[in-house]
Amino acid sequence: MIFASPLFLFVFFPMVLVSYFFAPPRWRNSVLLVASSLFYISGAGWYALLLLGLMVATIFIAPYTVQHRGILGAGIALNLMPLLWYKYAGFLAQVGQNMAGITTYHPPSVLLPLGISFYTFHAISYLVDVAYQRVAPDRKGWSYALYILLFPHLIAGPIVRFKDIRSQFADPYRAINAQNISSGLQTFCIGFSKKILIGDHCALIADRVFADPGSYGSSGVWIGVLAYTLQIYFDFSGYSDMALGLARIFGYRFPRNFRRPYAAQSITEFWRRWHISLSRWFRDYVYIPLGGNRHGRWRTYFNLWVIFFLCGLWHGANYTFVIWGVGHGIWMVLERMRWWRPQGWWGQVSTFFIVMALWVPFRAVDVQSTLHIWQSMAGWGVSVVAENTLLLFEPKNVCMLAVGVLITTTPQAWFQRATVFFGQRPLLQASAILGVFVLALMTLIDSGFTPFIYANF
Repeated sequence: MIFASPLFLFVFFPMVLVSYFFAPPRWRNSVLLVASSLFYISGAGWYALLLLGLMVATIFIAPYTVQHRGILGAGIALNLMPLLWYKYAGFLAQVGQNMAGITTYHPPSVLLPLGISFYTFHAISYLVDVAYQRVAPDRKGWSYALYILLFPHLIAGPIVRFKDIRSQFADPYRAINAQNISSGLQTFCIGFSKKILIGDHCALIADRVFADPGSYGSSGVWIGVLAYTLQIYFDFSGYSDMALGLARIFGYRFPRNFRRPYAAQSITEFWRRWHISLSRWFRDYVYIPLGGNRHGRWRTYFNLWVIFFLCGLWHGANYTFVIWGVGHGIWMVLERMRWWRPQGWWGQVSTFFIVMALWVPFRAVDVQSTLHIWQSMAGWGVSVVAENTLLLFEPKNVCMLAVGVLITTTPQAWFQRATVFFGQRPLLQASAILGVFVLALMTLIDSGFTPFIYANF
């Protein structure tokens, strides 16, 4: 079950909302816990037992990590082992085969448990924060269970810290609040519209080009890469907006996960705006423990490279994700060394094209396909326009790509003026959001939906 499915929109969410609002205040967290458990079981099936076992073990271990760092290490290892097995065992076997020159054996594929990358990071942050006394352990376990299972962020984030949300489990935050409902519904509608109207349409273009890049020529490949660049933003930021909106309706405040990343003027700034909760997680639980920037320039560069290498692997067990992560790490190091520091409009344009190029390995099926698409983008050995290129210039495609580029790259000052304009006219703002949402809903009913990209990770 995903947020953009009819089952969620017309059955699950209305039932949870009614049950929550009619429940006595002291039972509202229990309603959310039960609903979240059913939400996860509906998608994960028997893998829900794995999550349950890890939750129980983490709740039991956490209080002992304060005095015994060895127990902290054991708790982290316990939570990482399922992730390493389900997500990386096959990849590590493939790496070993490549190093040994073996080509006849192919490791069996393993179905990835739903949301495992996200709930593993949630558990690790909880254990570390308890060990270093940033938050008291939840000895009864009910708050921790709701923290892990809360359905708005369970499948694909954002990554929320227990120490940041624990106070929100208290009864005063569960009061029915018209402002929370209004703000949450508007945020949800915006995210839903971004996903359905722009993200899903860009996916159709990207899928066509990446399936057979050789038949689209250099210009067609550029259009396909641009479409994927927009797709992954509107899909993932749309999901994050929906998660923030749902949480707000129930009285929870999650941190923002995106701040117009394609308006960034450097790769460093891009990562302050893109998937912010993941960037902060790697900063606080990997980069700083490695020494951060406290041990000289070269150690800083090494630490940056390590976290982006791990960030690439976190997204997927494939050489292509390693290339994507290391590519961003290299650009971060170049900017730290001041070998590449464009500013102003040139900084924004160059950063956008660097990010576009690095989305290629993120989307491509393998390294060979990545190199082929990069060659096509550079115009090596391919024509500028191929026969199929013209098929991409349908009016609807051109319109959606133009709207996507306009929304994501508009200068911040202009975007801020538009935000203030609508903010001062709440009725106009609500009417516009409702109109777009209805259009997205009609599109969903007519064309169906595609799964969220980050649900795969």
